[in-house]
Amino acid sequence: MRFLRTLATLPILVAPLLAQTAPRTSEVQRLEAFLGTWTTEGKVEASPMGPARTWTGTLKGDWAPGGFAVIRFDEEKDGSGAAQGAIFLFHFDAKAKAHRAFMVGSDGTSDLGKLSFGADSMTWEWEVSALEGKRLTLRGTLKPLSGAVREYEEAYSEDGKTWKIYCHAMDTRKN
Repeated sequence: MRFLRTLATLPILVAPLLAQTAPRTSEVQRLEAFLGTWTTEGKVEASPMGPARTWTGTLKGDWAPGGFAVIRFDEEKDGSGAAQGAIFLFHFDAKAKAHRAFMVGSDGTSDLGKLSFGADSMTWEWEVSALEGKRLTLRGTLKPLSGAVREYEEAYSEDGKTWKIYCHAMDTRKN
């Protein structure tokens, strides 16, 4: 929790340093899909990442000071009432010419992924360690990026070729 409180004060500490904000490029503007407050509910089927479960929660995204990235806080409760959370940082890496995402979870995990944007969808791909210690590739798709309701679907692959969908979620915009 102390980490979360420290992170929450980051905008107050950094804002004066970033008072002059450069205009957002079209690539940075694509990150607007993660802004706002959303409710989320979903279901995960049993998979190498863990047992089946359901969840409900809140996703809150805002521009980082300076407007170069989006910081999103996820708070969720599973069907048993157990709470979990995560912090995401979404940004455009101008040097690599690629969108990136970094996640730190309350369960002690962290992941780095690549984002790609379609006309009205976003796909996120990253590697994780499964419960059995195997490395898996995960691919999540969020669509549509506009509107008040959107769907998220996630699949995993052991070989990078064969995919199994194991997660479905619906997000509804609150503001």
